[in-house]
Amino acid sequence: DLCNEVLGINLTGSMLCSKYVIPGMKQKGWGRIINISSISARTGGGPGGGHYVSAKGGLSAFTRALAKELGPTGITVNAIAPGVILTEMHDKFSTRESLESLRTLIPLGRLGQPEDVAGAVLFLSCDSASYVTGETIAVNGGLRMD
Repeated sequence: DLCNEVLGINLTGSMLCSKYVIPGMKQKGWGRIINISSISARTGGGPGGGHYVSAKGGLSAFTRALAKELGPTGITVNAIAPGVILTEMHDKFSTRESLESLRTLIPLGRLGQPEDVAGAVLFLSCDSASYVTGETIAVNGGLRMD
């Protein structure tokens, strides 16, 4: 059913991916796990989005738990929580008017691009972020600040 599918894709899939990469990372004494959460985990999402919001909220909690567990091994675990990012998903689920309405609420005055998320992932994957773990970094142009 839809509930299991959404949880499987957005939570269980990340948990299983971690399960399978951790042994190699432990062997090397180094690793970076970067999960993709969502602004919805903090805002509660839109109508009918309870499955998605729950999965992403769970992913943020899993990120923190795994960071505590793996910290002593040299592996950092973080998440990115994108806001409104212009992807194909919005072609299906958003109207031009709804996107423009959201844009007006964003302090940076624009909707996000996939490259904005990629930049945050790049930062978390490099040595400059070696002292960052257990965090969920918001990439949302200031739409949600907390």
